[in-house]
Amino acid sequence: MAYTSLAEKNSVVSKLIELAKADGVVSPSEVTYVFWIANKLEVSQAELQRLFAEAAPHYSPITLKDRALQFHKCLNIIVLDGVVSAPEVEKCLEIAKELKLPEDKTLTLIEDLKTNPTARAEDNILAIYL
Repeated sequence: MAYTSLAEKNSVVSKLIELAKADGVVSPSEVTYVFWIANKLEVSQAELQRLFAEAAPHYSPITLKDRALQFHKCLNIIVLDGVVSAPEVEKCLEIAKELKLPEDKTLTLIEDLKTNPTARAEDNILAIYL
């Protein structure tokens, strides 16, 4: 997925930060993942610090494939600390709704994720949504 504007990039990173904070504990692995994604998207350190302090406005990609790929990043972060908590699931469902992803498919993905963390593989997610 090609993010063309800073607003799009900030929205992706901001959602990941919200998920990392959802259970009240931001683990080192979650911070590392957020920094890695921010670096891949060429989000500056200053901008990243601002996003940790204040959420960016939501941006939803146009195509279903791009929305699914963005959600894939969200699913990745909620398993990094080894615990898929109820607040993380709730936040994931909220983000999926913002991304206009089918709720039934999202619920299936999250349930699968609880028992099989490898269910978050990009190919699996694309196969489910597309």
